[in-house]
Amino acid sequence: MPRSIFSVQERVLLVSCMYLCGNHHQVIAHDPELLKSVREAGIRIPFILFHESGMTKELHNFISSSIQAGLCIQDIESILHHSSRAYLYYSQATLSMDSYEQCNFPLFNPKRDSIGRMLITRAFLRAFSECEGMYTQHMASHCGHWLSADHTFKVSANIGYWSNQKWIKLYNAVFIVMNEENKVLAWQLTRGTSIDTMQSLLTGLYQRHQNAQQEIEGIIIDNCCIVKNKINAIFGSRVLIKLDLFHAIKRILEKIPRKGVTSEVREVRQVMIKDLRLCFRDEKDIGQTRKKPTPPSDKMQKNLQDFLKKWSSELLDDMKDY
Repeated sequence: MPRSIFSVQERVLLVSCMYLCGNHHQVIAHDPELLKSVREAGIRIPFILFHESGMTKELHNFISSSIQAGLCIQDIESILHHSSRAYLYYSQATLSMDSYEQCNFPLFNPKRDSIGRMLITRAFLRAFSECEGMYTQHMASHCGHWLSADHTFKVSANIGYWSNQKWIKLYNAVFIVMNEENKVLAWQLTRGTSIDTMQSLLTGLYQRHQNAQQEIEGIIIDNCCIVKNKINAIFGSRVLIKLDLFHAIKRILEKIPRKGVTSEVREVRQVMIKDLRLCFRDEKDIGQTRKKPTPPSDKMQKNLQDFLKKWSSELLDDMKDY
């Protein structure tokens, strides 16, 4: 059976020869083992095959470079759909000019005539697997003085499989460690948030810094009080363990009344939250998007003291706001 091969502009069919050996075994020309032998011989194969279809190397490289440039899969799909439709139009326009007939914009079926998100995802995963060793080696070359570790739950929601029309997740979270330059130093998929499941990852991270003679000053994490002793047991008692700013602000906000309050209290709450967030930002950086560097620690401490002084004396309906 012919195989569908997608390119940047159109879809073509791969029609392969059938080889017959001395024992009358039939082997199709695009058999994976045959293609492997061809690649090992140094011959470039201009296409990549998946389970039921494939794509040209040109399209595969376009998808890989587009994702690395920051485009999402949906945007890449739209670009390829427009490219395919434009190609059909200009192809028909060329034929119409030769036959002196009027050209109408051709009907277009994205599911049949152009690549879909599933195949784009497969191309991305293949491109990653080809360079996985390089990515791992690059990540393992970085160290840091201050480390930030936290669990994220959005990425893990996309890792799983369908069973009886139900999406089954394989993991609950992704544990990520970054340095002060926002470079990822290590990550691990987890089924829970227990620090015990990251023992090997953290130990390896400590050994990396030891080998590089890089001293770790501190680690910022979301539940410092609970995991402090276990982290110090790995990195040493001299390493500072701090609560990250996001969860620190979140704990304060949880103490401010939110439900069952009057509209006046809600308005005051919004002003209070804005003042709290500005404690940890430059006093001139008041927009929705942060644009200025983080102020010095003594400045943030003074801002926090001013915040406490201001809101601890405010009264609303005979009740203190803070």
